[in-house]
Amino acid sequence: MGVRVPERVLHLLLILLIFVGLLASSCHLLCGLNSDSLYLVTFYRDLFVDHYSILGWNLTPAPYFFPDMMLFSLMLFLAGDVGFEFALYSIVFFGFFWLF
Repeated sequence: MGVRVPERVLHLLLILLIFVGLLASSCHLLCGLNSDSLYLVTFYRDLFVDHYSILGWNLTPAPYFFPDMMLFSLMLFLAGDVGFEFALYSIVFFGFFWLF
């Protein structure tokens, strides 16, 4: 008889393993970014770091303020680094899918 590990613990360990893998390869993640991926990063930095006005922006017709932009901004604030932020954002975003 082996030790039975709850399925939820296995899922959390898998998420942790993915997160550590993403952190280890964060420089490779940044190489794959394009201007579409950096839209939210630039928007956040212009508004909250450099304190530019939103009036200078031409937003997309559907700017996805909620939940993407709010979650992305929170993760960027917490992580401080764009590479870590993308890894953290992806884990939290897919974690919400898993929970709900």
